Amino acid sequence: MDVETAKRNLIEAIGMEYEQIGLPRMAGRIMGALMTHVPQRLSLPELCEKLGAGKSSVSVAARLLCEMQIIRRVVIPGERREFYEPAFDQTIAHFQRRFNHFRDLNRLMNAALQIMDAENPPESEEARKNLTFLRDFYGWLSIEMPIMLRQWEDWIRRYGYELNDDFTLQSDK
Repeated sequence: MDVETAKRNLIEAIGMEYEQIGLPRMAGRIMGALMTHVPQRLSLPELCEKLGAGKSSVSVAARLLCEMQIIRRVVIPGERREFYEPAFDQTIAHFQRRFNHFRDLNRLMNAALQIMDAENPPESEEARKNLTFLRDFYGWLSIEMPIMLRQWEDWIRRYGYELNDDFTLQSDK
């Protein structure tokens, strides 16, 4: 298999993976295109051409990725166009923000259980068991994920990376 075919296959595989986690396939394809291009920066027209996709679908997916801080728009001095590039320095911070949702879901499951306890219908045992399971799962995630991030931080520092307090990569000085 030649390199270009391998790149196209990887771009499609990343698109499928993004779709599996609930994001648009086009968002994953954009990430794949950016990761396989040197330099890792492409304009909207270049992305459209590389992906064989329309401006609207690429633009909508790129906007979503920017809002999620997975990619960012950049301006290059002397260029009229804007470019997109991966925001690798924001990856851990992105996941940290996502982990906060587990704490919130744990709190909401507690609220649901309190409502159920107040109503106390006889047929609520199965629902109570399910809600308790979810509450405990989200509670476990909200405790364990920050620990995993700290372990990751220790691990990558052994390889010479430096992180800011919010888990973003320190920029080169």
